[in-house]
Amino acid sequence: MLIVNSIYHKFFVKTKNRDERNVRIENMAKAKAFDVIGIVFGIITIIYILLKSNILIILLTTLAYLFI
Repeated sequence: MLIVNSIYHKFFVKTKNRDERNVRIENMAKAKAFDVIGIVFGIITIIYILLKSNILIILLTTLAYLFI
């Protein structure tokens, strides 16, 4: 029950204690995740090309890579 309660408060209850340090840490974590996703989409696209996958799948992953 403790785990469910902590997950609930982390994601659904917005606290008013939003100081600059916490906001900066959260923004840096989001930026790092965005960079990782860009690399992952690039690698997935290259893998699909090397496996000679369906052209539709290759185009969709390329579009996803371009629009993130």
